[in-house]
Amino acid sequence: MRLSVGIWVVLLVAIGVVVTDAKMSEEQIKIVRKLPVKLEYQDNLIQHYDEVRSWVVSHTLSAPTPARASVPCFACRVLMNVVIELLRASEDIGGIVAILKLLACEALDVIDALHKDVCTGAIDMYAENLHYIVDNNPKLKAIDVCLVLLGKSGEDCDGERTEEFYNWVIRIKGDKPAILNPDPVPANTVPVKVLQLTDIHLDLDYVAGKDTKCGKPMCCQAWEADGVDDASSAGPHGDFKCDMPISAMNELFEYSAAIEGYCCLCAKLIASTPVLLDLMDYDFVMMTGDIPPHNVWNTTLLGNLEHFKSTNDKLLRLFPTDRSIPVYPVLGNHEPHPCNLYPPRSVWDVSDFDKSWMYNAFAEAYADQIKDPVAIEQFRQTGYYTIKHKDTNLRIVVINTNFGYTMNFWLLYKLDDPEGQLQWLSDTLEAAEVSNEKVFILGHMPPGSGSCWGTWSAQFERIILRYEAIIMAQFYGHTHNDAVQIFYDSSARPARPANSLYIGASTTAHTNLNPGFKVYHVDGGRGADSTWEIMDHETWIYNLTEANANVEPNGAMPWKLMYKAKETFNMGSFRPKDLDDLAYRMLFNEDLFANYHRFYHKDSDVRGSCTSSSCRLDYICDMVIANTNDYKHCDRFRAYFLIGETTTATQPTGGSETTAETTSETTESTTESTTAGSVTTSSRLIQLLITAVFVISQV
Repeated sequence: MRLSVGIWVVLLVAIGVVVTDAKMSEEQIKIVRKLPVKLEYQDNLIQHYDEVRSWVVSHTLSAPTPARASVPCFACRVLMNVVIELLRASEDIGGIVAILKLLACEALDVIDALHKDVCTGAIDMYAENLHYIVDNNPKLKAIDVCLVLLGKSGEDCDGERTEEFYNWVIRIKGDKPAILNPDPVPANTVPVKVLQLTDIHLDLDYVAGKDTKCGKPMCCQAWEADGVDDASSAGPHGDFKCDMPISAMNELFEYSAAIEGYCCLCAKLIASTPVLLDLMDYDFVMMTGDIPPHNVWNTTLLGNLEHFKSTNDKLLRLFPTDRSIPVYPVLGNHEPHPCNLYPPRSVWDVSDFDKSWMYNAFAEAYADQIKDPVAIEQFRQTGYYTIKHKDTNLRIVVINTNFGYTMNFWLLYKLDDPEGQLQWLSDTLEAAEVSNEKVFILGHMPPGSGSCWGTWSAQFERIILRYEAIIMAQFYGHTHNDAVQIFYDSSARPARPANSLYIGASTTAHTNLNPGFKVYHVDGGRGADSTWEIMDHETWIYNLTEANANVEPNGAMPWKLMYKAKETFNMGSFRPKDLDDLAYRMLFNEDLFANYHRFYHKDSDVRGSCTSSSCRLDYICDMVIANTNDYKHCDRFRAYFLIGETTTATQPTGGSETTAETTSETTESTTESTTAGSVTTSSRLIQLLITAVFVISQV
């Protein structure tokens, strides 16, 4: 998930960025003047402190939003010039660490969101990796770092970038076959069911009663103080600011398995909830990554291995090989130690960069599930693999999206197709097409996520559009939300919805979400005639507030079916064109969108509503951006809304999304909706004319 925030804040604070209401103090200036970096960089840091501080507050500490970011590239470059120069100034890692600690954690005030333990721990953890990456990529410049980190919002960065980092292209074989409109799945088809578990974030150190307001990005752990009252004390079954206690994880796994004889609670659950009988027979299980907790500043190798073992052992006891329900694992950004860092194999023999311990742990745990020795060996080396699912026409392709993740700082060491994964993906899909196979792609971070590097995302989209006919569905996690995203073929006029992906609901409640899991109904039981289309999907949750108030320790959670998508959203099918139609319908149907928004946050009672037009458009943009280098489809839907709104005399409600805590999403929604409400009739007509020209240009 996104709690690499702690890492970023460390870097920002470490060069003198302290988020307070004051200007940089004389003491801070003296410290900056002692940095072994150019005087020009020192001057910029001091002079532009306010801009840098504003960026930190608005775009690092605030909750992420589906909207397009607006990040000042200059502020990023001020920071990165200092960071790069500082890291290249010495070969003495201990000295660099000492400077960073003195600067960030001792001499400077620490921002409220960054506890001293987080500051010192993260510097210890990441400094050596960052030093090696910067020192061994002499072509890397501040503008390159900012273009990777900021994505589309950094496209106006001034300066000469290192072109070779961005101009690499994946080789795609063969001509794309004609796009056909396949027949609908027969109405009497009995689907197979597929379970998705994602973003588990088990915390073996969770202790009920511990402080939930500890001042760190994640709390509730054994070494924290006790909560001072009920409102600040961790509940017996978890907390919205914390990760998952093992009892809650075990109960969720058992409930999702829901088959008598394989879990201690299932007989009782099935007796009390007969609908569970419909969930008993999965065809396979997808575990789409992120097992360890969010305490990214003090993870350990042994601690991560312990979390892997507790999670994988429990899951594989529920789905042993004799059930013939294979579990296909995916690696998330929290699997390595340090968190997020996936160095290439070429540096594994340097220092402590070797990640074979992580890959081996998963390859050995799931060898009996995957079975194919070639796939296991590939998984052991790179974290991606492919396997034919049982004796069917479905090919499972698991990718390691961490090689496109902007918070994997090793991306800055080698930017062109790390570990050759995208070329492997293209070649694998080519072979599947030749063999008349259907494909499911499994990953962790959605390629349309704001934390996916734009160049990687664009090349991934090229591959998806070429092989759209055989890619029947994609499944990801990472965001913790329950959502979909649509790929468009922009070469068509109008742009044609070509493929789609599903983002699974996290098991963890962090942050402000109810625990849950997803089940997909798939056309996979008709032998060679199976299309492997998604026929429906459903999400199960329990209300964490209710559970903590009413359920005894180790008791059964108040599970409920949150929704079935076909009925709730009136879907004829789940082909890309139908999802595109859903996005369009939500533009003008407030009730329909309200359901999508509520389910996106897993019916959390600590999340507010989203009632302004700007807020709604942010979520719909999130749905139609699958390439982080391309926002034209977001712009297109905004244009549709403006035309429809003007021609139907529909005005924004003027509301905003309200949450239990102030977020950038709330601020943006309130500001934009207030502005929209004050627009004059004449200016709206001008907007309409401009928008009409834009839409016509897309036809």
